[in-house]
Amino acid sequence: MQGKLEGLFRARNSLIYSCWNKNDTLVASGGDETNVLVWNPNTIQKEPLYQFAQQGQIMDIAWQNDRQLAAASGNEIFLWSIDMPKVPK
Repeated sequence: MQGKLEGLFRARNSLIYSCWNKNDTLVASGGDETNVLVWNPNTIQKEPLYQFAQQGQIMDIAWQNDRQLAAASGNEIFLWSIDMPKVPK
């Protein structure tokens, strides 16, 4: 049995975490990049669809629903909405 590579996203630094949103329409990733990057797997673009800047290495990412996610770094958890990518909730 063989698999087939359907797409590839690249960040500038190491990625440690990635996860799909609830409807499997977006992929969030993070790591040494110190940004949460959100990709659209249907377009396979070189640049992320959204980029959420936060301090420190990303330690974990979890989607609440299709539009909101949480990302932990250091001793903080940032709550992000793709409707307002510049402002954590």
